[in-house]
Order: sequence, then structure tokens, then C-alpha cells
Amino acid sequence: MIGNDVIEVYDEVMKLGKFNGGNVEMQAGGKRDIGATVLDFMVGVFQPLVPAIAGAGILKAMLSLLTLMKLMSATDAWYTVLYNAADAALYFLPVMVAVTMSTKLNCNRLVAVASAGAMILPGMTTAVGEGLTLFGFTVQNIAYTYQVFPAILTVALLYFVEKGVTKISPKPIRVFLCQWCVLSL
Repeated sequence: MIGNDVIEVYDEVMKLGKFNGGNVEMQAGGKRDIGATVLDFMVGVFQPLVPAIAGAGILKAMLSLLTLMKLMSATDAWYTVLYNAADAALYFLPVMVAVTMSTKLNCNRLVAVASAGAMILPGMTTAVGEGLTLFGFTVQNIAYTYQVFPAILTVALLYFVEKGVTKISPKPIRVFLCQWCVLSL
């Protein structure tokens, strides 16, 4: 049992070798090529999502074809189940992006999921639709489902807040303080 020193032990183990499987090429002098770094990051975030998105698209295309050929009706129970199963991969895309991006950035995955999930909660959608105001600014009424950019910004914010709070907070309350700061933002 490591206790409250988990973060320090993890950082030391990570210094021993590269465990995340990244393939970013180093230039002469130890500098990273910016294009390779950006491409590695984008591939790391979006490549794991391809099977879910492609499967959802193929299933929706097949459902459209079956209804066009009159082999299935859009009012059938089986159609409804399959359509919603396909739609789930796209509806929850912000949550899936939060998982892959937090994995790539090596920050807390469950807090990333909770942060991205908060954007698509029905209660939050209703509050924003009614004119939610934060810090004097009216939050734009945008449907965050099916979108990746808000989730990317949320997890990027999580990464920097988590990193900063980890440095300044006492070890016994670090986990709670860090997660509270991130979720309250």
C-alpha cells in the first residue's frame, strides 16, 4: 500500500520508461516535431472511437435501407431498439472523447467522464435552454450531445487544473480537493 504518495510513485515509475505506447518521433537535439506531436495526439484521441462511430453509421445505414425496401418500418419496436443503439454511440460521443482524451493526457478518467457527462444531462440542457447565467455571462443554448470540441476543452481544463491543484494541495486531501475543483468549474 502506497497511501497518499501514489502520485509521486507513479511519476517516478513513468520516468523509468515510456509506458503509454506513443510513437512521437524526436528531432535532433531532443525536440519533438510539432506536426508529429499534434498528429499523435489526434490519433490517440480519435482512433479508439472509430469502431463505435463506424458501427453506428453502418447500423443506421442498414436501418435506412431496410425501411426503404419496406422490410422494416420506422414504427417497429425492433427498429426503435436498433436505431437507439446506433444513436447512443453518437449521442454519448462527448463522454467517449473525454475517456480517450483523459487517457492520452494521463488525467483522471472518471472525473473527465463526469465533467463531459454534465454537459449532456437533461437537467443541464433545460437550464441552458432557460437562459443559464454563469459569472455574468449567459451560456449559449447549444446541444452538447454529438459534439467533440466542448469535451476536448473540458478535459484540457481538467488536465491543467488537476496538475496545478496536485502541486499545491496537501497529500491527505489532494484527491478530494482536486476533483472538487475540477467538477466545480
